[in-house]
Amino acid sequence: MENSLSFYPKEHLSISALNSFENCPFSFWMSYYQGIRAPEKANLTFGKQFQEVLNAKYRGQDTKPLLDAVASKSRGLASLLLTKAQDFDEIISVDEPYKVDLGFGIPFVFVPDLLTKTTIVENKTTTGYYNSDMVGKERQATIYYLGVRKELGFIPKVVYQIFNTRERTQELVPTERSDKDIDELLDWIELKLKQIETCYKTGIWDTKQHKFCNFKNVCPLQER
Repeated sequence: MENSLSFYPKEHLSISALNSFENCPFSFWMSYYQGIRAPEKANLTFGKQFQEVLNAKYRGQDTKPLLDAVASKSRGLASLLLTKAQDFDEIISVDEPYKVDLGFGIPFVFVPDLLTKTTIVENKTTTGYYNSDMVGKERQATIYYLGVRKELGFIPKVVYQIFNTRERTQELVPTERSDKDIDELLDWIELKLKQIETCYKTGIWDTKQHKFCNFKNVCPLQER
């Protein structure tokens, strides 16, 4: 399916892109239209590196080279959390992108951290902010759930594997998704696309719903 949205610069949609727009339209414009990415925070760097370690584990690969690439001050923590990671059977894919047609004129890409024959596993690395109470509100899991249903033809369980770097713990949190969650997600996607189109046509990247920006030094919405 080709992108038929003349106002959208990419070949596919993603939840992360639409979340970026909702958080700060200016930041979204900088990233997705101008190709300028904000500097990455240190805790995000660790999270991405640890995700690569987890990917290697679930692919049956050697994790040592990836652990050695983690900063020395965080390497011990990564090794400890890796020992706490859950084992899963009948793995279909690890961090593999899938495309699904949701009827918006552009394919939607979703990338489950881990997909088995029964379960979607989303890994989260947090310093303590992210917790088990937040998993039910994640649109990411809803798109995984919908995408797997449409593309792979089965109804998956959804589980979050939360690694707390402050407490040095791991927790498995199951969560459910329903048709109501799917309807709300599709309505939200439609609304965000309409807002993006308006911003594109007017050249004013502001929806009056600014939350935070990755370009704080230059974002014109920060003053509000």
